[in-house]
Amino acid sequence: MRVFFRASRLLYQGLVKPWGSRWTQRSGGTADQIASFYDNLSAIYSGTMLSDHERYIFRKYLPQPPARVLDIGCGAGRTTSFLAEEGYDVVGIDLSHVLIKSAQSRFPSINFRVMDAGDLLFENDSFDAAIFSFNGLDCVAPVGTRLQILKEVLRVVKPGGRFYLSSHNIWEKFRPKTENIRSALLWAFELFTILTRQLVRPRFWNDYWWNYDSDGWILVFSGSPGKNLSSFGKIGWEKIAVCGRTMIGGRCLGEEGTLKRDDETYRLRWLTWNEHHIQYILEKQAPSKICKDTAYESSPGQAS
Repeated sequence: MRVFFRASRLLYQGLVKPWGSRWTQRSGGTADQIASFYDNLSAIYSGTMLSDHERYIFRKYLPQPPARVLDIGCGAGRTTSFLAEEGYDVVGIDLSHVLIKSAQSRFPSINFRVMDAGDLLFENDSFDAAIFSFNGLDCVAPVGTRLQILKEVLRVVKPGGRFYLSSHNIWEKFRPKTENIRSALLWAFELFTILTRQLVRPRFWNDYWWNYDSDGWILVFSGSPGKNLSSFGKIGWEKIAVCGRTMIGGRCLGEEGTLKRDDETYRLRWLTWNEHHIQYILEKQAPSKICKDTAYESSPGQAS
């Protein structure tokens, strides 16, 4: 009976319930829409708790304090405050005036600014590292705007600097969940709803998929790990590590040495079918390695 009610709820919210502007704002992709969405949800995004995998990744892969770090989509300072406590010289930026005001009130000693990640007001090579956590980049559309943000981050990070981001992976939803009848039925209903929504009310077809999370149904970028790494590399980002957020033995699954086979092809295949949220740790290539057609142009910068 519980399976029936949960499946009915998925179908109702996915196919029947009228579509309010709340979900359109988050998945619409423009700067104003995204800012408005998070302004309205400021209470939800004002927490300070970091996930275990975030804490692990920051401490293992970011340069040592007091490196200068740019926290993109910082919200009300969840990750920014942690980095500051760790000793980093951190700058937090977000589109939402409401969330930045909250962050400034809660953490007055930290540098917070309202800023569009697609037009970063910093000089070239200003930061030792950057982060864009909580799948924030996936809310940006279309793909061209997403790529512009990746290029802007590349511009303001020093050669050899690190960039951490997380992203949805739709292909995990296609792996059958057949541990028992209940999980199989819920999986089938959810996949059916995703595919029906995608077909009946398509918004974008370039790796943007409907996902159901705690906020309801949202349209977000959900590319595979392999395809993402390919696009990162063309822009000028080199892979350092890729993993999921599931942790065993104090490490994130998908890292080298965490699976039964340790070749990269197997790890990427395993992540594609087993992890819905993929964690990417990238490094800026030397200027000589960056393709000319994707290299950033010099920007005068309006802040430092």
